[in-house]
Amino acid sequence: MASVLTAAWADRGWLVTVLTFDDGSVPPFHSLDPRIAHRSLGLAADSRNPVHAVVKNFGRIARLRRAIETTRPDRVVSFGDTTNVLTLLATWGRPYPVVVAERVDPEHHSIGPVWSRLRRLTYRRAQTVTVLTDRMARKVPYARRVVVIPNPVTAPDDRGGAAVPLRRPAVVAA
Repeated sequence: MASVLTAAWADRGWLVTVLTFDDGSVPPFHSLDPRIAHRSLGLAADSRNPVHAVVKNFGRIARLRRAIETTRPDRVVSFGDTTNVLTLLATWGRPYPVVVAERVDPEHHSIGPVWSRLRRLTYRRAQTVTVLTDRMARKVPYARRVVVIPNPVTAPDDRGGAAVPLRRPAVVAA
């Protein structure tokens, strides 16, 4: 979704920067429009133990805050449960409105008790939390504003999508 949205924003003439936690050694799984600036922050790493995890996450928050401030955005859009929490903590006390995209149903995807509690606390600070369905919206009552935006379905185009010829009847699943 981030690659689809950022391309649409670039089509509007907006300057878009994508910050990722990876180290940049591997290209993004979904290609980004060439008009999009991409900065790999090198923040992805496993933690040896809970204390190490806390220390690493404080470091992630500080580096993410600096990266966001460097871009001076009009708005920050974050994708992914723990990334959303870290982004909201990194922008705490800063003037950037944050839109959080919650892409998974919290009831069916556990991020653990500490992250779940942090999600409940930090999502209140988000300008908007977007979710995929009305059912998911009911599961984030702790957010100030929740908006349902289903994933779009885009037709193949000349930017790399290719139509797959199907014999009828056909069943497609993802």
